Amino acid sequence: MIQGVKTVGKKCSAAWRSRTMKREVAIGLLMFWCLISYKIFWTTDVQIINALTGIYGIATPSIFAFVTAVFGFDAYAKQIRKTASEGQKP
Repeated sequence: MIQGVKTVGKKCSAAWRSRTMKREVAIGLLMFWCLISYKIFWTTDVQIINALTGIYGIATPSIFAFVTAVFGFDAYAKQIRKTASEGQKP
């Protein structure tokens, strides 16, 4: 019985090791950007707006470049896999 638990543990850890979590990080960065946007545009406190403006100016292009690259490469990889699998059919 302990042997079976070790086998399941190895399968789970191998799956997590092969995963890169790019999409999850991209979604987290978009949520961070939404939080900064909310604080800047809907908060009336001038001190918060002044404090977050520099971060917002740096974060916006960086976040959107990363998110676009992640989802663009993912879509491209899916097209390549689809084309390769269709090409192998007789």
